[in-house]
Amino acid sequence: MRHLAIDVGSFRFVARLEEAAAPKTCAAFLDLLPFSNQVIHSRWSGEAVWVPLGEFDTGLGFENHTSHPSRGDILLYPGGFSETEILFAYGSSCFASK
Repeated sequence: MRHLAIDVGSFRFVARLEEAAAPKTCAAFLDLLPFSNQVIHSRWSGEAVWVPLGEFDTGLGFENHTSHPSRGDILLYPGGFSETEILFAYGSSCFASK
């Protein structure tokens, strides 16, 4: 099981990659590294922040997907119904595309 560090401002978080549950998604996420961008607070989705990636094609379909992430989950939404996104849940949230 691999881990990676995520720095947001002065905070550092350690993420655990769930490679057994989502191997293709984890590989695509690792291919994005190193990655630097700003997060946007999710107004309508609950306690979360997200990084919009626009029309970026991850080449992925849905894998071990959820629209109700748990606190601490990171989701890579592959796009299709709306733009590609990286989502960070820090509390109760619900994500759903158009």
